[in-house]
Amino acid sequence: MVLLATAGLLAASAPASARPDPGGLTVMDGGCGAWLENPHYSGGAGGVIVKTRYSCDLGFTMTVTGALSYLYYCGNNQPTGSLESGWTNSQGCQPVRSSNYSSFAVGSNQTVTRYMPDVGQSGSPYKGWYIACTRYYRTGVTGSIRVWSPPAYVNW
Repeated sequence: MVLLATAGLLAASAPASARPDPGGLTVMDGGCGAWLENPHYSGGAGGVIVKTRYSCDLGFTMTVTGALSYLYYCGNNQPTGSLESGWTNSQGCQPVRSSNYSSFAVGSNQTVTRYMPDVGQSGSPYKGWYIACTRYYRTGVTGSIRVWSPPAYVNW
């Protein structure tokens, strides 16, 4: 069973030490889940990045067998909805950065962070609206799980 929770509902039910306030949609299954932070400027990356956080509550663990993430730049148009095809086809957003991670474990009461773009690569140099999506696979769940960030206007 996959449970979808809004940021407010999840933050109220999860231990503060296990999971900071998620920015976007969070998918929980078996005490573990993932969320994306808001796209934001990073001085170290010299542009816009986003982080996917994978977390498990106390007593739960998961193995992520693969994760593919995309950062979309939407210019002056605030993206809406949850489908990537809508962002690109009708809203004019373009994928500008991506990351692809293979298998990694998330332990009990642990949060694992994955960056997009990958550490050492530059962030997106554009000012404007962004949204991001991560599709990941994990043991014990059939098919992929998709989470996305809230849209964010980045102007540094």
